Amino acid sequence: MNWQEQLQKNKPRRKYAHAATDAKPVRALSEISPHATPDDVFRIEVEVVRIVERETKTAEPCYFVACKDEEEARFSVVVWESQMDEIKTVVAEGKMVTLEVRVPKPPFSAFTLA
Repeated sequence: MNWQEQLQKNKPRRKYAHAATDAKPVRALSEISPHATPDDVFRIEVEVVRIVERETKTAEPCYFVACKDEEEARFSVVVWESQMDEIKTVVAEGKMVTLEVRVPKPPFSAFTLA
């Protein structure tokens, strides 16, 4: 096995590979049920306001993407480093993008990228 095949083999797999087909389209956060769970995936178009790199408690890098929906509601989406590698050519400050997100897990307040 060559080095490229080894890297592909060791590349972390997305936990929710089915997200793209199961995502429910919404236009704004207000369309998401307050009873939604972190297992539910929502597709929403947002304006990226700001991207901030941070570290987790275990010193792993992650990104907080501050977003604004069409109703001007602001919220953050946590993006892990491996996910950012996949979307960094699409997500940029001031740009409109469509994201697939999951609602926050208690006690957190940020959405997560699906």
